[in-house]
Amino acid sequence: AARQVRAQGDGAGEGGPAGAELTGEDSVPAAALVVPGLYVLILSFAYGMLDVVAMASPVASASLSGFASQAGGLVAIGIFLVYVRIRGARYTVLLNGALAVVATGVLFLPFLPEGYSIVLVVITHMGWEVALLVLYTLAIGAFCDDRVALLGWGALAFALPRPALLAGSAAAAFLADGDQFAFTQMTVVAFALLYLIVSGVALLRSREQRAYQRALRRKDELIRRYQEARRDLQGLACEELATASGLTKREAELLVIFAQGRDSAYAERTLFLSRNTVKSYRKSLYAKLGVHSKQELIDRVNAAMPTDL
Repeated sequence: AARQVRAQGDGAGEGGPAGAELTGEDSVPAAALVVPGLYVLILSFAYGMLDVVAMASPVASASLSGFASQAGGLVAIGIFLVYVRIRGARYTVLLNGALAVVATGVLFLPFLPEGYSIVLVVITHMGWEVALLVLYTLAIGAFCDDRVALLGWGALAFALPRPALLAGSAAAAFLADGDQFAFTQMTVVAFALLYLIVSGVALLRSREQRAYQRALRRKDELIRRYQEARRDLQGLACEELATASGLTKREAELLVIFAQGRDSAYAERTLFLSRNTVKSYRKSLYAKLGVHSKQELIDRVNAAMPTDL
């Protein structure tokens, strides 16, 4: 199963300021773990701050908050498994969605009852669990063939959120005024709003870039079809001229080459003929068509085409 869940990070992500396109199709270097690791750090820091705020709430209790967080973690695991089952191993949207849900919830923190802080901690814990699962999955996919590296990166993924949790708790306590966490809440709200703004801008830019790339692909496809259609019509015109003018097989082949704008040197390489032989065929070709230059020949072929392109 680990070999089927490999990771890849290339190009810009969808809808997030730090979102690389993470998939589970090919083995990738350790650099692909930087983005999910960053998400884990951000969510761990937010989790540490909000947990302190929730514990200071008069309606909160450590047992209730702890039970709700663990239950939310189990729900997050289920969401992760269902998402991978349905969408495949594409984790960018999942990571950005986790942060966006947390940030959106934080924005309502000052306007809702005190008990909401526990709900917010649960939501943050769920997002944190999702980011950890993505990080573990990518680590397994990247190092499943190297046990030593897998153990090292697995241990790092396990230890990574702990310092961020402590930093978040310390930041909440530092910003608090005694037992009042109003300023702490407003600080968290400000950073959540900043993230959503940056995320929205990145999402719009990403969509614009994808739309531009699709337009370029459509343009290239239209040009390719136009060129193919023109070559087909040009071939039909050359066949009609060859029949009407009584051209030999070599003269007809030379007609097609010159109609495409090619020169005598190209005809020599393509038809495996000498310079003098091509010169002789070209002279007889011009005489039968009643032209005196390659441009006149091209104009004659274009005039004989069924449709003027």
